[in-house]
Amino acid sequence: MKIKKQKRNTMLSNPAKGHLLAIFTILVWGVTFSSTKLLLPDFAPTEILFIRFFIAYAFLSLLCVKLHTQRIALTSLSNEILFALAGLSGGCLYFLAENVALLYTTASNASLLVAINPFFTGLLFAFVYGKN
Repeated sequence: MKIKKQKRNTMLSNPAKGHLLAIFTILVWGVTFSSTKLLLPDFAPTEILFIRFFIAYAFLSLLCVKLHTQRIALTSLSNEILFALAGLSGGCLYFLAENVALLYTTASNASLLVAINPFFTGLLFAFVYGKN
């Protein structure tokens, strides 16, 4: 019986690559506020949401093919519905709320509110689960 060697995790072997990818992710996320604000006069928030997800889906599909990753097998209909609801509530509703919020405020105000969310989450956690 042959044992295949596992590939080494390239992120662990090259921390600079991981840092560069993290910086790239931060830059792309930050640019979404300004680019959405620029698109709002011509597109509805839901249209921007659809375009953004189409671009992300196409990019991730190409990345998946390039990395030769295996497709995730369908396990059951109830799991797929659960995953769809998780994706809807996690990503879709967040970006829809962001797009609609940018109708009423500036990109810098919206980005500051998003950046301060972890602080308020920590305060809420301390309040709910803190010592009495």
